[in-house]
Amino acid sequence: EPDRRWADVRLTPPTHRIDRATTLYLGGRVVELRPQPEAHTDTDLVVFLPAERVWILGDLVEESGPVMYGSGSFPLGWPDVLDALVDEMQPDDVVVPGHGQVVDRAFVARQAGELRLVADRFRAAHAEGLTAEQALAAHHDWPIPADGLTGAVVRAYAQLDGAR
Repeated sequence: EPDRRWADVRLTPPTHRIDRATTLYLGGRVVELRPQPEAHTDTDLVVFLPAERVWILGDLVEESGPVMYGSGSFPLGWPDVLDALVDEMQPDDVVVPGHGQVVDRAFVARQAGELRLVADRFRAAHAEGLTAEQALAAHHDWPIPADGLTGAVVRAYAQLDGAR
């Protein structure tokens, strides 16, 4: 977003690092903070309320539009993270995405499937020696608009080439 005044932004570092599952007791409510493997970013954190069966997934799931692969995303690992979360969810669990309306387990499973298709196609294209541009042109039925995958394919190729 080049039109933003990023020089005016002051980042405040976290005061408490969450590098493993942490349980909080807040006013009689149990809240679990669960850091995730690299997916949407390398700092994804899930908040889970076990008694209420509510999952707050942030941008790991997006309902209001297509998934956004940012410059810090990990397209190859993202589907695995969602699949692991889906495995823990019950059908009636409430899932709060980073953007959009509340969803359910089935929605998260569908989005994981879409991300898996993208990741599998990137792996196959890389193995075939296709350029990132060729990888995107190889399919016309992407589950996410192809123009939103440009950065994702570059990130995936970097991961496959061993770069972080």
